[in-house]
Amino acid sequence: MPRGETAVASLAGAGSCRLEPTMLPELSGRPAFGAAGQGASLALLARRTPLGLLGKHVHVTTGAWTETVAGLGSNADSFYEYLLKMYLVFGDDKWWWAFKET
Repeated sequence: MPRGETAVASLAGAGSCRLEPTMLPELSGRPAFGAAGQGASLALLARRTPLGLLGKHVHVTTGAWTETVAGLGSNADSFYEYLLKMYLVFGDDKWWWAFKET
């Protein structure tokens, strides 16, 4: 993490950079580009509450939610948008299950 940068990321920020890093291995033949981004998104999904909800801000080192309010508005919307895009572009069910009931 760069010096002076906050260790807290919004859910939207953490999920917005999903499509491009996953497409890069398809174009370059280097799977490492997409593995880290996919792992980050799956780690966020693994932190859902028993109701299937995600907080709006997460500490990037500890993985703890620093804002536990859930919703589809600001600080969260892009995460869900990119999950849907990942499913539509790659057809991978692991991105679709996030929309199913837990």
